[in-house]
Amino acid sequence: MPAAETASRLAPYLQEALDNKEVQEQIRRGADRLRSAYGRSRRRRVKAARDAKLRRQVAEGTRAFVLAAKAIVGQPRKPKRRWGRRLLIFLTLGVVGGGIALALKNQTEGGSQ
Repeated sequence: MPAAETASRLAPYLQEALDNKEVQEQIRRGADRLRSAYGRSRRRRVKAARDAKLRRQVAEGTRAFVLAAKAIVGQPRKPKRRWGRRLLIFLTLGVVGGGIALALKNQTEGGSQ
C-alpha cells in the first residue's frame, strides 16, 4: 500500500484526534499514567507482578488510550454503573421488609395473649 493512500485513510482519524478535546484529555491521561508507571518501575526495581500500584498505573494508562481510540472511531462510551441507585433500592426493600416482619410479629403476639 503506498504511503499516500495510507495517509489519506488516516487523515480523518488524525483530524478527529486534533479537534476532540475528550480524545486529547484521554491521550494526556494515558501518557501521564504510563510515564508514572515507568518512573516507578525504574526507581523501585521490582517486578510488576508484585507491585500493585505499578499494575494499576499501567492498567489506567492503557484504559485511557483505549477510550481515546474508541472516541476517535466514534464508538459510544459504556454507561457508568449506578451503585447508588441499586443501594437505595436494596435499602428501601430492607426497610419495607423489616417493617412488614415487625408488624406481623406484633400482630401474632397480640392475638395469642
